[in-house]
Amino acid sequence: MTEKTLPPEGVKFFDIPFSELTTATPFDTTPHATLYRYRFLDCTAFVNHHRLVGLEFTSLPTAPYACTSYPWLGLPPLSSSPSELGEFLIKGIELSLPVGLTTLMTACRAALTHDCNLIWFDRLSIVQTSIADKNWQIQRMGRIYRESTVCFAILGGLRRLARLDERTSWATRAWTLQEALLPKKTYCLFEWTEQKEIVHTFNCSPPVVLEKGVSGIASLKNLLGWCHGGLNYSTDDNEEFEKHNVDIIGPQETYLTRAAAFAVYGHEKGPDPQRRDGAIWRSAWIRTASRPVDMIFSIMGLFDVELDPAGFEVGDRAGATIALARELMRKGRRATWLGISFDLPPLRVMSTMPAFPVIGADGKFRVPEQGGAETTLDKIPVHLDWMLHGAPKGEVDEKGYFHFTARAMPVREVNRADAFFEQASNEYGKRSARGWDHLEEWSVEVGPSQVALPDLDKTYAVVVGRQNPIEFGEGGTFIIPNPVVLMIIEPDAAGGTFHRTAFCQTYLEVIED
Repeated sequence: MTEKTLPPEGVKFFDIPFSELTTATPFDTTPHATLYRYRFLDCTAFVNHHRLVGLEFTSLPTAPYACTSYPWLGLPPLSSSPSELGEFLIKGIELSLPVGLTTLMTACRAALTHDCNLIWFDRLSIVQTSIADKNWQIQRMGRIYRESTVCFAILGGLRRLARLDERTSWATRAWTLQEALLPKKTYCLFEWTEQKEIVHTFNCSPPVVLEKGVSGIASLKNLLGWCHGGLNYSTDDNEEFEKHNVDIIGPQETYLTRAAAFAVYGHEKGPDPQRRDGAIWRSAWIRTASRPVDMIFSIMGLFDVELDPAGFEVGDRAGATIALARELMRKGRRATWLGISFDLPPLRVMSTMPAFPVIGADGKFRVPEQGGAETTLDKIPVHLDWMLHGAPKGEVDEKGYFHFTARAMPVREVNRADAFFEQASNEYGKRSARGWDHLEEWSVEVGPSQVALPDLDKTYAVVVGRQNPIEFGEGGTFIIPNPVVLMIIEPDAAGGTFHRTAFCQTYLEVIED
C-alpha cells in the first residue's frame, strides 16, 4: 500500500509549552510520531510563543530548512541555573545531558535570520526509543544535511554557548565532520558579550552579533581563521591591538585546528574528488564516536553512499568499513584511503586500511595493532600536508581484499642501520625506497618491466600513487623530492593472496624503465 503523502507544510505531531518540558519527566515523542518520517521543529513557534512544535514530512520539505551540529557531551553549565528558559530530557536518551532551551532558542533565532522556519534537531527529529526509526534516519542523514540551506554548529553543546577562548570537543566528534561539510553553508554559534571593543581580523570577517550581549555568529571558515590568527581588540581605531587567542576548536596553530582546516580545505578546494575523498578519510581517523560503527555511518553521506545500518552490529566498524570501500569501488572512485596514514599499522581484516584508534572506558586512545599503547588524538599519525593522487581503482571483496592492477616490483628489506646497507643497495637495486613506519629500506631487485607474472612467494612494492603537496593560505608549494608512494605487500600464509605490511616513498627514477 502506498503511504499517504503529507502536505508540503508538514503535519504537526506535537505541540508542548516550555513549562511542561523538564528534566524530571523526559519528553517522549513515541506516542506522537509516525516512524520513517522527516521531522523538524517550528522556529517561529519556539521563538515567538515559547512552544516546542514538531512537524512531520514524508519527504524532505521544499521550504528552506536549517540543521544543527553539536558535541553530544557539551560543556557543563556555569551555575546551578544553566539555562534561563530551563532544560529538559528526552525519552530513550535519558542518560545524555539535558537540552537547554536557551541554547536551542539561539539556534532557532539564527535559523530565522536565514529565512528558515524549520530546523532539524537530531534528538527530537529521531524517535529515540525506536531502533528502526534511528536506522532509517542514519541512512538518510547525508541527504538531510546536503539538502539543508544552512547548518548551525553549537560548538559548546546544548546546555550553554562556549566562549571563543574556551576549548570544545566539537571538532573531534565523528558526526560533526559530515554536518560541517555537506550543507551549503555552515555557521558557528558562540557566546559573544563584547559591547565596546572594535575587533580586527586579518583575511577574515569579524564576529557578527546575533543576540546582543549574548551570542555571536560566524562562518566556519572565518572561525578557523581566528583559530590560526587570533582576534585583535582595541577600544579606538588608533590604539594598538590586543591579541586574543581563539581556542574554541583547539589550541591555536595545533594539530586539531589544522585537521579541521584540512577537512574544509580538502572538501571545498576545487572539483578534484581525490583531494576531497582523501580529506574525508584522514579527518575521520582523528575523530570519535560512542558507537564504533558510527565512525563509518557518519562519513558515508560525504561519499554519497547510504549503507543500511540495520545490517551491522554496533561494534562492527570493520564490516561497515569494508562495505563502504566496496561501494566506493563500485561507483568508480579511487582507493584514497591508502593515503590516510603510513605510520599506523594495517587493519587486520583489511590490510590496505590503517588500524582504527579506539577510545576506552578510561577516555584514552589506543591502537590495538600496536600493542594497545596509549595515545591522544593529536598524536594519531595522519598526514595533513599532502594528498595521495592517482590511487588505484578496482574491487573490494566481502573479505576486505582489494583487487586492482598496478605496476609492481620485487623488493628486499634492508635495515638502514646495517653497516652493509650501501653494499646491499648496490647489489639488489637501482635505488632504495625509504619506509615510513620503521628504520627500514626496501631495495628494488629488478625493474618493473622485468616482472611478467607475480611470484606468490616474493615481497613486492606496488605503485599506489603520488604525493601532491597542500599549502594552507597564500604560501608557496613545497617540493616533495621522492613523491612516488609504494605499498609493500607480502604473501599470505594460505597462499594466493597478499597483505600490506608497510608503505614507502621513492623517486620517480625507481619506477621508470
